[in-house]
Amino acid sequence: MPYLCVAMTPKHKTTRFIFYLLAAYVFFQLSWWVYHLSDLHRQLRDAQMALVDDPATAEALQRIYSSKITMILGEGIVFIVLLLVGIWYIRRNLIRDEKLAQQERNFMLAITHELKSPLASITLMLDTLSKREFDRNKQLELLSDARAEAE
Repeated sequence: MPYLCVAMTPKHKTTRFIFYLLAAYVFFQLSWWVYHLSDLHRQLRDAQMALVDDPATAEALQRIYSSKITMILGEGIVFIVLLLVGIWYIRRNLIRDEKLAQQERNFMLAITHELKSPLASITLMLDTLSKREFDRNKQLELLSDARAEAE
């Protein structure tokens, strides 16, 4: 898993935790609803079947209930598939955002380093010029070096 090399900030950890917590909650709720819906459906079927004396009517009711169960399961499967696709897509974007944030931090560190090195050199040369007495050639050489570092 290549995303493991990316250092996660506390913000990313919190976002990822909340995301997985919500995904788990949605799956739990879906399972709970399916359980209760199928139990209620079974109770209604049993109650209606107890009232029916005609075998043909009982068979017709059984077909209706079977088709409703198939419909409920089909919609549940579609919901789960869409939910999994959404979770995968959001997770992929979270990982991409973490990588981009890490690249941004690395870029800023590199830029900061590249700016500090010449500035430190220029500061050192100017401090040397201000604290010591040099002949004109040495002063010009230090100023030239400072200008070269600035460029």
